[in-house]
Amino acid sequence: MTDNLDDPVVKARIVRALLVVTPVLMVGIYAFAILQNASQPIAFLLSGLSAAMGLGTAAAIHWLGSGSRHVFTAVAALVALIAFLTGR
Repeated sequence: MTDNLDDPVVKARIVRALLVVTPVLMVGIYAFAILQNASQPIAFLLSGLSAAMGLGTAAAIHWLGSGSRHVFTAVAALVALIAFLTGR
């Protein structure tokens, strides 16, 4: 990513874009889960998780700016560790 997340204008554009895309992402994930024959509670859970990820990303960029990259790296490492330990 070549944008400087410490620039207030760039940061505002990225956060605004994430906030606009999050509902679309939520509906899209729900539709794809239903199309793949997932049960309705599982599809709702997946769409809720996608919304949480979009909003969490927007919040991290808004609050931390360039430092949010470290948060994203830590979250990715934690998810990879959990996947490794559970064998998935």
